Amino acid sequence: MEHKEIGLILKKLVHSRSMFSVLTKTHGKIVLIVLDTKKSLLLHPGCLVEFHVEAKNDKAYTAKYVTIIGSLSVHEPADLYWLHHLLELNYYFLQPDQPEAEALTLTYVCTKHIVTGK
Repeated sequence: MEHKEIGLILKKLVHSRSMFSVLTKTHGKIVLIVLDTKKSLLLHPGCLVEFHVEAKNDKAYTAKYVTIIGSLSVHEPADLYWLHHLLELNYYFLQPDQPEAEALTLTYVCTKHIVTGK
């Protein structure tokens, strides 16, 4: 079943142009395969994206119609380190496919604060 989802890119998975670890409100941390190769080249950790998600198997989901809602541009090294650690904590400590709406909200608010200072 396909539905619209919003997620934050945590990590681009090694040796793949189109596989990402993404934190979503509904599914929690998932592995996402972006079907549009050109769009996948624009995605990087910290991007907030909207997409139509469809379950592929037990371990990965596929994404259609990916839209970048926001992309972080951090210029200060200290802010970049903080952002890196924030995304890394989500990547390593959240369990796959466990909905964590609070984690996404907190991470989004912190990343927005890093970029805007508000």
